[in-house]
Amino acid sequence: FNIGRRRMRVAETAVALAALASGVALAAPMGQDGNPMFGLQHVVGGIAIALVGYVVFTKILSPSKTEPPEEEEPKGNFIKVDAGDIRGYKRGTMQEIDVPGEKQKILVTRLLEGNVFATGAKCTHSAVRLVTGVVSEDRVVCPAHAASFCVRDGSVTDAPAFDGLHTFDLDIVDEHIIVYVPSPMPEFKKARACSCNSNAAPSTIVVVGAGAAGLSAVETLREEKFDGRIILIGKEKHLPYDRVKISKSLKASVESMTLRKKEFFDDAKIELMLDTTVTKLNASAKNLVTDKGETISYDKVLLCTGGTAEVPWMTGIPGYNQDGIHILRVPEDSKKVDEKITAIGSDKIRVVIIGSSFIGMEAAAYFKQTSKIEDVTVVGKEEVAFERVLGKDIGQALMNMHSEKGVKFEMNAGVVSFDGKDGHVTSIKLDNGKVLPADLVVSRAFRVFMSLS
Repeated sequence: FNIGRRRMRVAETAVALAALASGVALAAPMGQDGNPMFGLQHVVGGIAIALVGYVVFTKILSPSKTEPPEEEEPKGNFIKVDAGDIRGYKRGTMQEIDVPGEKQKILVTRLLEGNVFATGAKCTHSAVRLVTGVVSEDRVVCPAHAASFCVRDGSVTDAPAFDGLHTFDLDIVDEHIIVYVPSPMPEFKKARACSCNSNAAPSTIVVVGAGAAGLSAVETLREEKFDGRIILIGKEKHLPYDRVKISKSLKASVESMTLRKKEFFDDAKIELMLDTTVTKLNASAKNLVTDKGETISYDKVLLCTGGTAEVPWMTGIPGYNQDGIHILRVPEDSKKVDEKITAIGSDKIRVVIIGSSFIGMEAAAYFKQTSKIEDVTVVGKEEVAFERVLGKDIGQALMNMHSEKGVKFEMNAGVVSFDGKDGHVTSIKLDNGKVLPADLVVSRAFRVFMSLS
């Protein structure tokens, strides 16, 4: 019952008065004329009955017992934020509210059921304003990558977010939503409670793959109070990072993409084995072997290996191994592309992107904003960009947006050859007969999943 403490106090007072009147009436005997006969002893008995009724209601049957912990009177330094009249919030909607003296804002959401909740206002994955998203049941969904959060407790309910939202106490006073925001206001990300309370190792779980899935797995194990040994094995030398950012900004550092710092793994007692590849897994013996020759025994193993870009899709196409042809998969790839742009020296670089889904289109948007890039062309096998994953209508709309920014498209086309001079790519020949000039070629990766013997 999210009705506010003041209304609850009024309700409990009314119940107390009603109980007192009823108690006195029940304690008083009836006279011969049919009217109750009141005496001091009757009033005392009535008060006793009233107290019993009041205690039963307020301490056992009171609806306030079902209120969430957030409804308790907040302690410490708080800023009282008037989020407006509750009648101004339609059910199933949210509003972004300023916090006096703070740069951050809060999000006030009213669910279809009528209850109101206050949380952080930005997606913890992309920092996008959640108010531009949607309310679905008791969740708010970010419009950028569909990360979602439960407004009741701020927990993450869907990837790619890892951190939850802070929640804030609120009250309804004279139809106004009053939110209690701690001062100073906490960072908008709320880390998951991942800890290990025991050094004992009753069992061992090995997670193979240190990407987003592997990280989420080990975090969940600790969050769910698994105190055994956890080993996270990753092929790359980096701590788990947000891979989707690679195609969004080629200048982004690995540090800026890292999802958790080294201290997190130390505190949660999660053993890291980075720059390590699993070469063999023996399910019957419950052990695995790494490329460093180490044999690791386990009780359970979870494979979160994802894909690899070791075998580009263009292998076998004439000229595929020339300088200037790059794939985007790991941070080192984006660094090479950025360095190549600098090395070319020209301020009229022509870029051809092969692949018209998320990686290719995000890269196209980035290149079009780069001053040295004059021409950006996307080559795709489908009729419109994103057709396979988003459908033709949405794909066409997104293509139009990129076209308005100057991105060119060659759809329903495949690559026949890469032509070059002195070992450097200069053009691409398509199967529709067209030849595209190119100083730089950027391609999606061909995904090959890990093969374990």
